[in-house]
Amino acid sequence: MSQLNSYQFAKDLFNLWQKPTAEFWDAYLRSPLYLDLIGNSLEISLTTQKLAKDLAESWWEAWGIPTRGQQEKILHKLNELDTQVKRLARRVEKLTREA
Repeated sequence: MSQLNSYQFAKDLFNLWQKPTAEFWDAYLRSPLYLDLIGNSLEISLTTQKLAKDLAESWWEAWGIPTRGQQEKILHKLNELDTQVKRLARRVEKLTREA
């Protein structure tokens, strides 16, 4: 068998396999059964994730450890204070230069 014939044979085999396979997966992935399964799996996964997050936060709060939301609020306040301190430092520097 020549190389050109080998290439054509392989191409024909691929095309013979590819079309029915693509049609099968297209029909399967659009089927209501599959979509329901995926939807239910996603819903269960998100519910489990939320329950785990809530449980972790409850545990952290019970031990007096700040939760993620509390940490974000603290970080925001620290950033605000940092900005105010920098502004005051610039004002003090300006006032000392003027004096």
